[in-house]
Amino acid sequence: MSVEKIRELKQLLDEGLITQEEFDKQKTGILNKPNNTIEFPEGMDLKLIQNKTGIALILFFVSMFLPWFDFFFTASGWKVANIADRTSEVVYLVYFIPLGAIIGLKSLLAKNPLNGFVKITGLVPTVLLIGMIVRLSDAGASSEIIEQLFNVIGFGFWLSFICGWIIVTSSENAE
Repeated sequence: MSVEKIRELKQLLDEGLITQEEFDKQKTGILNKPNNTIEFPEGMDLKLIQNKTGIALILFFVSMFLPWFDFFFTASGWKVANIADRTSEVVYLVYFIPLGAIIGLKSLLAKNPLNGFVKITGLVPTVLLIGMIVRLSDAGASSEIIEQLFNVIGFGFWLSFICGWIIVTSSENAE
């Protein structure tokens, strides 16, 4: 890749579009660049990680693989979706978290605003929490049992909950 860039610079020099000094300076910069540097396609950059929405989307995705519940066993969001009661369609919403995070990251990397699907996906943890509380209430659970729900909810769920609200309220691009 470095050779291609130097050839492009040489062509600009030959065409008189840059000076010998500019050519030498840029060539030296290219040759001194470490070989382990990741180069992104044009239009993509790392401003994503300087952007609270970008960080929230990355953590939103990661939260799926962190503990969501810590009761008799520890279960990640992904595991919860796989072992949960399949009679409730709400549990399938969990799968929208990584999908929404990936679509959102792709949008930010392409410098596009987040679409409605990504913003709605940010609400999934809130919907799941409300769903759990409603199901416990409908089953006749006491307020003490509902309180215990908050004691067994793990870090991964709360991370997805907070990141979800950052995503929902976000108006940023990776500009």
